[in-house]
Amino acid sequence: MARASYVLRGGRLVPKHLAPPLEHHARGPQSELPCPNYISDKLGEGVDGMWHPATGEWMDSKSKFRAETEARGLTEMGNEPFPEKQVQTDAELRAEVAQEIADTYDQIAAEVVKVEDAKPVNPEVLNVELAKNV
Repeated sequence: MARASYVLRGGRLVPKHLAPPLEHHARGPQSELPCPNYISDKLGEGVDGMWHPATGEWMDSKSKFRAETEARGLTEMGNEPFPEKQVQTDAELRAEVAQEIADTYDQIAAEVVKVEDAKPVNPEVLNVELAKNV
C-alpha cells in the first residue's frame, strides 16, 4: 500500500494533493495594549532588576546584562532545553564493571600486567594472593 499525506479541510481528511488551499482570515489584535510588539531595554514596573551571577550586580537594563555576559565569555540561557545526559542504567554499569574486572584478571593470567606493579588507591582493595591464583 502506498503512503499518502492527508490534511484537514472542513473537518474532513482530504488527500493533500487534492486539498484546496487554506483560507487565511485577517487576525485581529493580539493584545489590548496599544503597542503589543514593543520590547523595552528597561525592565517593567515592579521588577527591581536582574541579578548578574558573574558580577553580583543588580542591573535594570537587559542590554547591559547581555553585554556584561558576553564580555566575560559566558552564554545566556533562555527557555531552550538542556542537552540530555546519557546515563547508564545499573544493569549496564554492572555489566561494564564485570567486563573490566574479567579483562583485568585475563591480563594478569596472561602476565601482561603484574599484580605487584599495581598502585591501587587503597592497598586493602587489592588481594595479591587472590589475583595470583586466577
